[in-house]
Amino acid sequence: MENCLTCGQRLPFSFSWEALIRFAPFRRRVLYPVQYWLCFDCVAQLEWIEAGCVRCSKPLDEIPPHLRQATSQGVLCYDCQRWLRWEKEAYGEPVLLANISLIRYNAFAQEVFTLYKFRGDERLKYFLASLAVYGPKE
Repeated sequence: MENCLTCGQRLPFSFSWEALIRFAPFRRRVLYPVQYWLCFDCVAQLEWIEAGCVRCSKPLDEIPPHLRQATSQGVLCYDCQRWLRWEKEAYGEPVLLANISLIRYNAFAQEVFTLYKFRGDERLKYFLASLAVYGPKE
């Protein structure tokens, strides 16, 4: 890879497609970190969710304090509190265990998912896997 997957800017380091094809892309020891897929400018546009609702990952800074509920697992947002009540009434138990989001769905993330889902850019699956494996620290 020589260019950023989203903006096309040249990356300061690269690897070959042959190297990509030869490794099992979802094992941490061989999956390249986020900065190998995107340029520094694009990586800077990723807004990591550091702390959020334990069920839906809604960032805590978007949840007013009076709408939060502390649980033994963490904080629940008001929407998840309502959904839990509805699921328990309808099914007797929670249906959704968790929906974990790693990044905010800002304009940049929307473009990345549009490229992957609707324009068929398969290369982005490795970038998305690296988000999940490495997170914001690497």
